[in-house]
Amino acid sequence: MSYPWTDDSLLSNYRFKNVYKATNTREQCLIIEIIPFSEKNRAETFFRLLVFKPVADCELFHQYEIDNGPVTIKNFNTERYIKSFPKCGREWLTKYLKLVHRSIANDLFQDIGKLKSMEDVCTSLARNLVLTEYQAYQLAIELNYSDIINFSEMEYVVASKRACDGMKKCFPDLEGNSPEEIIRMMTENQDKEFKRFGLEFQDLYGRKIQLVDCENIFREIEIYFYLQDVQMQIYASIQKFDPTSKSSKNRILKFPSKWNIG
Repeated sequence: MSYPWTDDSLLSNYRFKNVYKATNTREQCLIIEIIPFSEKNRAETFFRLLVFKPVADCELFHQYEIDNGPVTIKNFNTERYIKSFPKCGREWLTKYLKLVHRSIANDLFQDIGKLKSMEDVCTSLARNLVLTEYQAYQLAIELNYSDIINFSEMEYVVASKRACDGMKKCFPDLEGNSPEEIIRMMTENQDKEFKRFGLEFQDLYGRKIQLVDCENIFREIEIYFYLQDVQMQIYASIQKFDPTSKSSKNRILKFPSKWNIG
C-alpha cells in the first residue's frame, strides 16, 4: 500500500510514534548506538544512558561526539557538555550531572542490577537521580534494553499525565480502575479485541504489545486530539510527515538480543 495510507489529515501530515516503543527513532538510537558502544562495560553503558537522557536527540548527541570524542566516564567534560546543550537549562543540567557522577562513583548500576523488580529499579533511580516516577520509569525501560537489568516489559508500568489524558478520551469513566490497570487490561485483552473488531494487527515478529507500548499509544492519542484543536499551540513544533524523507523509508530495525526477535 502506498502513501497516503489514510484520509485522516492529521495522521497523514504529522509524525506520530510507532505502536512499539522500541521501534521509534530515539529508542533505536539507544539500541544501535548508545548501548553497543560500551556494552562490555556496564558502568560505561549506564553512564552513557544517563547523560543521553536530558538531550534525548540522537543527531545532537552524535554531533557532540564527533566534535568532542566519545562520551565516556574518563573523557567526559561536564562544562563543555552543559554549554553544548543550553536548551536543557544550565542550572538543572548542572545538578543532574552531579547526581550522575555520584551515581557512577557509588556503583549505582551494580545496586540496581541486584534488584528483584522493575518497580524497585524505578524507585532507586527516582531517589538517586531526583526524577519523577514517570521519568524513572522511562529510564528503567531504556536500561532494560541493555544487560544491566533484565525484566519483562509486562511486569510494571507507570502512566504519564499525557497518557492519562489520552485514556480519558477513550474511557471517560475508568470505573474505579487506575490508569495502570487500564493499560494492563488493554494489553492482556489485545488479541480478543483485535478479533472482535476484525483488525489484522501486525505484531513485532510475534512480540505482543507490551505495557510500555500501550502507555505510549495513549500518549499519542492525547497528542492527536490536541492537534485537532487549532487554538492549541503546544504541539506546533511536532514534525510534519514527509513520505520522501530518508527517515520515512524502510529502516533496518534492531532490538535487544535478549528479545530473540528480528
